[in-house]
Amino acid sequence: MGIDLGYSNTNYIPLDKRNSISLLLGAGFSVPMGYPTAYALADKLLHIDNENIRFSSSGQLAIYPKQTKQNSIGDKSDYWQKVFILCKRLIIAYKEDSKNFDYEAFYDFLRGETSQMKHVECSQGLTDENNDYRSFLVNIKPVFNQIVAYLIERRKYGCWIGNEPFTNYIEGYDGILNCIKQWGKENIVNVHTLNHDTLFESFRNTEYLNDMVSDGFDEYGSDFYGLLKCGNKDFKVRLERYTARYNKPIRLYKLHGSLDYVPFHRNTNKPKPFNTYIKIPYAINSGDLLRACGRKMKYELSPFELHADFLTGTTSKMLRYSEPFYKNLFKRFRHNLHNAEKLVVIGYGCHDKGINDMIFNNFDKSKPSFVVSPHPNEYIRNFAKSINATILDMGVESITTKIFD
Repeated sequence: MGIDLGYSNTNYIPLDKRNSISLLLGAGFSVPMGYPTAYALADKLLHIDNENIRFSSSGQLAIYPKQTKQNSIGDKSDYWQKVFILCKRLIIAYKEDSKNFDYEAFYDFLRGETSQMKHVECSQGLTDENNDYRSFLVNIKPVFNQIVAYLIERRKYGCWIGNEPFTNYIEGYDGILNCIKQWGKENIVNVHTLNHDTLFESFRNTEYLNDMVSDGFDEYGSDFYGLLKCGNKDFKVRLERYTARYNKPIRLYKLHGSLDYVPFHRNTNKPKPFNTYIKIPYAINSGDLLRACGRKMKYELSPFELHADFLTGTTSKMLRYSEPFYKNLFKRFRHNLHNAEKLVVIGYGCHDKGINDMIFNNFDKSKPSFVVSPHPNEYIRNFAKSINATILDMGVESITTKIFD
């Protein structure tokens, strides 16, 4: 005979029997926690010389002492620093030509064939007999992405996911987190975000969402490890890798990647043989990642430099939607929209045509939907009208638990 400890929930609904609610989060969702808007991020890129950034000979962004001369170029080991300097020159040149600076449009400019003359012009003094401007452009993407990641991380609270203390209250997010918590008791809540930051993941370490969130990454049975440096010793820490296993009522989909997602390539003779995406936690460096080789009883490093991988560019990112990892995420996004009984959009500027089209083509516009924005402009109003959504003229801080009823 079982002992009743009073913990049973007679109203529990199995996950596979639940209705679903979909959320889409844009940059405005993270602003109250100190993350930059697209405009603020663009401004930081234009003034990148104010940051103490340098690139090491391995292609990793590093912070250097203020007295170090930022633009110094020495021997061939400074290749990555030259790529960084070219990137800065192109930012300034693009701003002068376009008058406005949109960092996603700039990313498309970096990849465009029509900008070749500007690339040649800005590479003057950097090229040599071993490297012309084309060799630098090959690695502009990892340099630019690392700069963007660094600027996003530098928020006012300064914590990286995994370094936050457990809490039962978060100012500015109490309303929306209580909504998600209540919805998660009886529904599947699919949270889709276009943000690269790790803000939503940090909410797992709260009273609101404790043990209720899955993001498709799992460490059980993982072959991937990171080196945790402690004093003079290194300890291997098993890392989560993407398995597409979503087994909690609240499910997170980072449609454009994340600051802590790193692609790991197997060490074979094939050109860039992709293996999977792994997630790097607090205190693990992306350059210290290993894969256990099973029967060979050894570990291997990725043959390529590792850095956070996320999508950017107004059109460039759409070209990567067909890659296996992102293809899987967007397939789930469309499926979740199709099955959603309710759609809530928060902090999204509605400029992404690919995302707009997916919502328009897959969400049932007879179902209730809401667009939360403190300053709804023409883009937002037209998007809301296209899906018959109610516009809530407010920021995420003003959301209450009754507002979406």
